[in-house]
Amino acid sequence: MPVSLQEAYEAALAAKPAHVQAMRDAQHPVLAKDPVPMPPGVPERFEVEEREIAGFPVQVLHPRERGSGIQVVYFHGGAFTLPFQGSHGRIVLGLADRTGADLWIPHYLPGPDGTIEDALPFIDALAREVPNAAGGHRYVVAGESAGGNMALVQTLRAAQNGTRMPDHLVIHAPWVDLRTADPESVRMEPADVLMTVDNLHLSARNWAGGRDLTDPMVSPIFGDLGALPPVSVLQGTNDLLLPDVLRFVEEARAQGGEVELDLVDGAFHVYLAADAPEAHAALDLAAQRILG
Repeated sequence: MPVSLQEAYEAALAAKPAHVQAMRDAQHPVLAKDPVPMPPGVPERFEVEEREIAGFPVQVLHPRERGSGIQVVYFHGGAFTLPFQGSHGRIVLGLADRTGADLWIPHYLPGPDGTIEDALPFIDALAREVPNAAGGHRYVVAGESAGGNMALVQTLRAAQNGTRMPDHLVIHAPWVDLRTADPESVRMEPADVLMTVDNLHLSARNWAGGRDLTDPMVSPIFGDLGALPPVSVLQGTNDLLLPDVLRFVEEARAQGGEVELDLVDGAFHVYLAADAPEAHAALDLAAQRILG
């Protein structure tokens, strides 16, 4: 049953200590990190194709009815440390139901065992494979948090490599600057339902490997943002990534990018997964951008 955004926020904030500890525990190497299975009922609505691309597993959800032919890559978040979670599944299914698109879900190797160096060949392979599947249909790249980072990185790489650019980017609370150095982020930490700055700093160092945190493949805010296709950014105000996201929007626009910001007062990190009116509205907006 739907709840108000405030109720969803309070429930998520109450669960924060467990989330923070889970993230801390996940920083240990050689820890089994299996994706959460798709919810029951998915096989009745979608053909679930299991693929392997560049050595990594990819699930593709093909609608059994009213498929649009649109191809969407959805990179999940989790601070580059957690595997695919139930919250990610709710977002993916919400987009698939609204668009009739084929949803490609890459399962990259999370840190600290995986780094950006491991992910880049996978990202490049996806940037070739998915547009080929799209053919004359739209091709969109999406993701939230760390997944928003990867969506931007894939698109920046495509611009450099001369592969087909997405028709649109749809990103929620993208982690655009892995330094997370804005003092306002520290001030906002108590209001954030999932993250602490210390946990993010550890995840960032793990994911960057030997690269500097200002490398555009690590922190895409330092890339050529003018080369991006139209971008839709979905963002809440109770999210410690907000200061860097606002800076990203400003910088991308300054470089000539077409960036739409949907800023929702009181919304929290990954609020799109909540059963609240604002979350449904955000998914509706994301679906509109995917459909074009």
